Amino acid sequence: MSDIEVKQPVDSAQATMQDLENANLRDTVSQLQAESVFKNRQLESVGELTVLLAVVHGLVLKSGNVVGQLTEVTNDLLFRQLAEVTNLEERATHDPLLTKLLNRPGFQQRYQSAQEQSRRETDQLKSCHSVVFLDIDDFKKFNLSLGHTKTDMQVLEVFADLIGQNIRQDEGDFAARFGGEEFVLFLNGTNAETADAIIDRVRELCGQIIFEEDKSLTLGFSAGICEITADTSFDHAVGWADLAEGRAKQLPNKNQTVVWTPDL
Repeated sequence: MSDIEVKQPVDSAQATMQDLENANLRDTVSQLQAESVFKNRQLESVGELTVLLAVVHGLVLKSGNVVGQLTEVTNDLLFRQLAEVTNLEERATHDPLLTKLLNRPGFQQRYQSAQEQSRRETDQLKSCHSVVFLDIDDFKKFNLSLGHTKTDMQVLEVFADLIGQNIRQDEGDFAARFGGEEFVLFLNGTNAETADAIIDRVRELCGQIIFEEDKSLTLGFSAGICEITADTSFDHAVGWADLAEGRAKQLPNKNQTVVWTPDL
């Protein structure tokens, strides 16, 4: 009889501790839900969903007794979900098939982040940037001569690689393919004169490319440069650079650069 009396409280205490730990975990998850749901905080991007899943996973791992109960299947499922969300975010902000550069939405996100940082900078020189709009000249000639597949590989991919090799990605520069043969650059802390020199270097390298299938083809591009401040909006920056590029297209000789001014 005494054995039964001693054993019963121990089992009850263990069950109570387990219930408390599970309750604490549920309370923590509920708190997380309260912060995101009851404060009307909506997930604005798949990136935030990734963070949310990671936080929940971290909460589970911090509960020692629950760790032992997590199966490999559960962990695998969670990490698969995280990978899928990360892949969705990558596809949403990048040109995944050809250039691996940012796409327009991705460029706009990076632009807004860079401008927010610029507004916090006390050094005015660092708050001066350049946005460059590039459009490959005579692109239809490449498609007609090389075909669409080879044009994608030998022109678009090569052009994107040249851009990537000549911007300072470790210092805040970034580039995007907006679609077709149009590319846009953000040159951090760079005035229009320096941006022009960078574009000239890319143009010189493009001119050295030889297309074996048709050696009469030459890779050139029209460019528009817009020097901006930390307060310049995305639409204005890209619009002005695009306008300058359009003026470059209208020049008698192609493969030229025009710097935006208010009187364009």
